[in-house]
Amino acid sequence: MMRCECGEELRRIESTMHDCTVCGKYTNVAYACTNGHSMCAECVEPHIRARVKEICEASESKDPRLILDSLLSDDLIFERALRYHLIIGPALVAAYRNSGGDVDLDKALDEIMRRGSMIPAKACGHAGNCGSATSAGIFFSVIADTHPLKEENWGEVHRLTGKCLMDLGSIGGPRCCNRGANIAMRNAVDAVKDVMGIEMELNDAECHFKNDVCIGDRCPFHSKS
Repeated sequence: MMRCECGEELRRIESTMHDCTVCGKYTNVAYACTNGHSMCAECVEPHIRARVKEICEASESKDPRLILDSLLSDDLIFERALRYHLIIGPALVAAYRNSGGDVDLDKALDEIMRRGSMIPAKACGHAGNCGSATSAGIFFSVIADTHPLKEENWGEVHRLTGKCLMDLGSIGGPRCCNRGANIAMRNAVDAVKDVMGIEMELNDAECHFKNDVCIGDRCPFHSKS
């Protein structure tokens, strides 16, 4: 539960223009309390990151999709593109740890979310690089300890993000963050097995979420029910 400075619970609201009680900016706000105080996305971010860490560190699942679903069902973590960019990597690294991966989960979560916060929203359409693919790449680069001047696993990170983007491109648009997440996780799980020799779990994902531009049967995760 996230509380306002006045002590009342902050609840998610329909995004609207208002003065943020915390920073004072007139901007889009997404949370408000019963006393009329509101908070913008930038000021909510630290609370969301703390909640993501709490859920990921408590999870025992080896399936990143199940961890992602737990994150998305949390009242504080609302479903939009930027949040997907921020939480795919954490879900993957938590499942990786639970599958026997050698990683300092606390430090990895902080670093993955720091890098994930730099991914711009709507990059899939504006830059040709879906945030889901980048988030998977961030996860892999953290667990493989890659950096721009390192030879080992540098290519594997690019092959992972490239495979995600090729799969997304073969399906076509318009965007669906859930579809991107499923593709990114599927390819990340495969990469971890091939490169690290660690087998994570990933159950078949059948999507029951229908956004306003759902492509239906063109999506490999579309529910037939």
